[in-house]
Amino acid sequence: MTTQTIRNGTSIEVVIPTGQTLKVVAVSGTYNASVVRGTGIGTTLSTLATGASYGPYAYDSVVRLVSSDASEIDFDVAVTPSVATDTVANYSFDSTGNVTGLVGPGGKLVMAANNTYLRKWRKALSNVLTGQANAKLLMVGDSTTAGLYAPGTPSYTNTPSNVMSRILNKSLVQTNTNSVHGDSTRNNPANGFTTFDSRVGSVGFAAWNQTGFHTGGGNSFGNASTTTSLTFTPVEAFDTIDIYSIDNTGGYGQWTVNVDGGSTLATVDNNGARAIRKTTVSCALSTHAINIQRNGVGGQVHIIGICCRNSAVKTVDIYNIGQGSAITADWVAVSGGIGELSSITAYAPDLTIIDLSINDRRLGLYASTFDTNLQTIVTTAKATGDVILCTPVPSSLGYSAYTTESNIANFNAAIYAVAKANNCLVFDKQALLVSYTQANAEGLYNDTLHPNAAGYGFIGQQMASLLLTA
Repeated sequence: MTTQTIRNGTSIEVVIPTGQTLKVVAVSGTYNASVVRGTGIGTTLSTLATGASYGPYAYDSVVRLVSSDASEIDFDVAVTPSVATDTVANYSFDSTGNVTGLVGPGGKLVMAANNTYLRKWRKALSNVLTGQANAKLLMVGDSTTAGLYAPGTPSYTNTPSNVMSRILNKSLVQTNTNSVHGDSTRNNPANGFTTFDSRVGSVGFAAWNQTGFHTGGGNSFGNASTTTSLTFTPVEAFDTIDIYSIDNTGGYGQWTVNVDGGSTLATVDNNGARAIRKTTVSCALSTHAINIQRNGVGGQVHIIGICCRNSAVKTVDIYNIGQGSAITADWVAVSGGIGELSSITAYAPDLTIIDLSINDRRLGLYASTFDTNLQTIVTTAKATGDVILCTPVPSSLGYSAYTTESNIANFNAAIYAVAKANNCLVFDKQALLVSYTQANAEGLYNDTLHPNAAGYGFIGQQMASLLLTA
């Protein structure tokens, strides 16, 4: 490995192979170092350090380096690492005296300070922390975002988004996951969905088993003929409910909503020009069973999201709209003016975390097509907020004919290229887990493609850390 660099408040997870050593030198500023995986996990190695060597380790370890503001931190990993540092003489400043970056010999800008990333997210997070407003964080992805195949009852609690939520709560950032968005699986929503997410009632759920409409989160909850209730019972107390449904002409009907079987809070008519409709109703602050019913007027209704909150508490509202088997082409497809991108627009997130490539790669779709599709998704998400792109979790080589080292490298390169073009951060799950072989040996996988509860938990931990330090 040759010398690498992080600067200006950025961080990196460095894999240290067995028997090798990490050497770090602060050309300017300081850094913190801690072990996040493998030998010595949980150990703080250095705080506000200017240089040190770490290792060798008896077993592969991952060390997290976090650079200070206005810094340059160089590092190398080898049996005998050697850090070749470049000379940085000055900081660059804006007209108000704020540091904007580092300037090398001849006045060449080394790198702008990390104040251009996630500016909308930082403002939204600040609004939450100061009690000014809620923030929305949207998780867009495939089955590994949805958290499918994570053992546990109910399994939704083991998804990366829920683990991330619990860690942020402990870090004094209050979050809210009182929401459901489609069936996640893009299959029959009665096929185990209420086991996966027990907040959705199983009694009568088959009546909401219409699978013809895909939006973010998978199939909508659709009912064309009965007045059986779709019931959602969030865990936390709430007094406000946002319900997202589909308007359409030609046979779309009406539905009502109540809590705990009480009086009707709203009657909604979805017969109209095709669009996603948001309906907001209020109730007494408590835990409730939300019941949505066709009232028999008109035809089918489609519910794509139910989101609950306590209006008196400002939170980061985390919406997980991951869906099994998703590919980027699904997300850019449009039918009659509505598609999965429409969900992003309707939810208007302050930050969208996008993890869509594992199925494009698995199916042998071209990286160039993937690149174009991903750009379209990023453009839509950036209309209201910031974006973090993810490389996918490692899968077993040979899982499909297209799961090869070269194809993995091509797709990851495409993700980094789109990120660079759009000033997005990258959350590199491939680098985080190193390889399927290693992560599986460490007990982090359920099968050759999907992490288990421990694996999703590890990803959620690291994602929370990124959101707090980026």
